[in-house]
Amino acid sequence: MNIGTEHLVCTNPDCRTEYFVEGPPAIHGQNPRCHCGADTRKIYHAPELRVLGTQADYLRRMNLNSGQPSKFRDAGGN
Repeated sequence: MNIGTEHLVCTNPDCRTEYFVEGPPAIHGQNPRCHCGADTRKIYHAPELRVLGTQADYLRRMNLNSGQPSKFRDAGGN
């Protein structure tokens, strides 16, 4: 049961009205309907991707954690 605020949009391409709904749903498992009669859906948010680091950073961290010299070469080929 969701008690927070949801951002919903009408699925009718001619309408596309947006709503902010607070509180739990009136009927469990169903989204509210728009004033035009169409279903509403949550707005899609694309996932945010981020770079975690380079291979050289990973190898440096592994070397620091082990306390022993690394047998791996740096990612730059040195």
